[in-house]
Amino acid sequence: MLPHDNATPRELFAHSLGNNRPQHPSHTARMVRYDNFDEILFYASGQVVSKQGKHVRSVCAAVLKTEEPSETSYNLAFPVEKKGPDGESQPRTALTAALRAVVAALELKIWRSEGCKQVTIATDNVTLFHGITKSMVKWMALGWLGETSSHKPPSRELWRRAINLINEQAYHGCEVKFWLITAEQNQHAAEVALTVAPGDPVSQNYQPCGNVGFTFKAALEADE
Repeated sequence: MLPHDNATPRELFAHSLGNNRPQHPSHTARMVRYDNFDEILFYASGQVVSKQGKHVRSVCAAVLKTEEPSETSYNLAFPVEKKGPDGESQPRTALTAALRAVVAALELKIWRSEGCKQVTIATDNVTLFHGITKSMVKWMALGWLGETSSHKPPSRELWRRAINLINEQAYHGCEVKFWLITAEQNQHAAEVALTVAPGDPVSQNYQPCGNVGFTFKAALEADE
């Protein structure tokens, strides 16, 4: 819970190394909450890269560690795959990219293995935030996330993947929370996303960033 409505990520979580930074139990450079060492912060950002007014692809970033120069390689940043987890084409939008960043962070590892009991994911994408904190409850109640439903929210398979990963993390003892922040507060994550070079290849098929919530067979199919 935030101490007040105007709280900022930098106010609550350590963003750099130093003597005043709390020591995380994993001894890694996570962004740890000052008053709760069991909670860490991630940033998620999705950006649409355009060329001459035409959308050509979307890129995403999940910032998982502090802003120290030596830690930048631990961020996840890549072009969003052309196809989703179900093998169907997915839209190249900022929403899909931001959702892909969330999924990437949650499928990377079981965060309880680092001693984390809470992971807060901060994003400035309003649609993503309201979708994952409010709309998904309605979609699930109406059965819209089912494979046979005729109602298909955009990037439905990514939404399904996200809720499965949230449940998987919770099963192992780590609560996943979401925080809507401003674009300015999420600027670093946006910049990390935009470091993806225009010439970097875009994967045709979904490429999981880890094996959380994936069966061995599913992981093999995603790599084909």
